[in-house]
Amino acid sequence: MIFKKKKLDGLSEKFSEMKFLTIQYKESKDVEIISLNSEIDKLKVMIEETNKQYELVLDKTTNSLQEIIKNTEPKSDLQ
Repeated sequence: MIFKKKKLDGLSEKFSEMKFLTIQYKESKDVEIISLNSEIDKLKVMIEETNKQYELVLDKTTNSLQEIIKNTEPKSDLQ
């Protein structure tokens, strides 16, 4: 009977330790998830800014090309 009691106490202690470790692991993963979500948000902002800059460069390039074409058309007509 004493042996069974000690065995149950040992199992109870191990269960409590496993429960503690599980909670500790979950909490560390929750912190990691929050950090990763923050990084994702930063990347989204960077992507949006980069897209805006790309669109500006594309617009400037398009305008420059249109201006070049506009400036070369009258010369072609004169020849």
